[in-house]
Amino acid sequence: MMAPRARPSRTVAKVTPVGRVLLTRSGKWWAIELPTFPGAYSQGRTQAEAYLNLLDALAELVKANKTLARRSATKRKAA
Repeated sequence: MMAPRARPSRTVAKVTPVGRVLLTRSGKWWAIELPTFPGAYSQGRTQAEAYLNLLDALAELVKANKTLARRSATKRKAA
């Protein structure tokens, strides 16, 4: 008996309100990436879930960048 072959992953590019996203199917999961925002990655069991998770990841990236900008500004004022 032969072992089952793994399904090859496939990548889909879509234009969405947040920009062009890349969706890659791997097994039962979809990985999603927003190339215009470095570090904006997520995943989900469906494309829709992956997209919603990406929106959450983007919100966290923006929050982190604001925090870093405030810290940097505070250090410049203190110097």
